[in-house]
Order: sequence, then structure tokens, then C-alpha cells
Amino acid sequence: QEFSEHQGSLTEETRQKILNAGIPETVLEATLAGQRALWKQQVEEAASAVGGKENLEAILTYVKNNFSKQEIDEFNAAMQNPAVYKRVLRGLLHEIADSLKKPTNSGSKEPKPTPTGTVAPVSTEPTPFMSIEEMTFAMNDARYRVDPVYTREVEARIHKTLNS
Repeated sequence: QEFSEHQGSLTEETRQKILNAGIPETVLEATLAGQRALWKQQVEEAASAVGGKENLEAILTYVKNNFSKQEIDEFNAAMQNPAVYKRVLRGLLHEIADSLKKPTNSGSKEPKPTPTGTVAPVSTEPTPFMSIEEMTFAMNDARYRVDPVYTREVEARIHKTLNS
């Protein structure tokens, strides 16, 4: 637990307790290195499951800011279970995306036409996805994870969706 809480390290006190118990330092360091490698692999797999590191970070921020202590404990327990953690993350990604759906405003004004002889400004900002279906469709496109330009565009839109 301490290893996880201290992001891959131990306190000096714990380290000394382990060494004083007769565990050689080389064994301790090899064990810690192996655990760090497994941890890194799990983080990479989790990020891949939700469309990238930015999405994983957005999910973790969402959990931190919106979950109770008990829900965070349950989330953390689920993250330790290799059989379910990807599903939990994908479910949260969908939950976040659904919460960001903007209701259609039927009372909105019609857009004003651009005056003749002028060009409407073009935004270089990615546009957020308007629905989970739209996001899922983009992520299921054959170009996703194959075409780097397309993948970056989709991930930028996902990031914009989760952070707007």
C-alpha cells in the first residue's frame, strides 16, 4: 500500500525495517524495480483502454473531484483487479462523456450570415464530441491507432470533451 501511495517508492523507515528483517538490499531493489515495471505497464494498458494518457488523467481527476471517500476506495480496489479495471475505466469515460452532453437549445437564434466579402474565422481548437456515440464511432474508425494524424485529432477531441 505504501509503495502505491508513494508512487513507486518506500519511506526510509519501511526500507530499514525490510533490511533489518534480513532481506538483502539487492533483493529489495530488484523487487521494487519489478513492481515499478508492472505498475508502468498497467498504467500504459489503462491509458490505452480509454484512448490515451490525457483521458486516463481526466478520469482520475474526475474521480478525485466527484467521488466520496468510500467511492474512491472502491475505485482503487477495482483498479487492483485485472479482470475489471479496464471496464471500470471505460464505464467512467462513458459516464463523463454522457454528463457533458449538452441539451439542444431549441430557442437559440439562427446563426448570422457572414457579411459579403469577409471570411468567417476558422477555429483551430478541437471541437468536443456531442455524444458518446459520436466519440465511440471515431474511436472505432479503422484509422484510429493506425493513422497518427487521425489518432491525434480524435484524442484532442476526447480531451476537449472531457475537459470542457
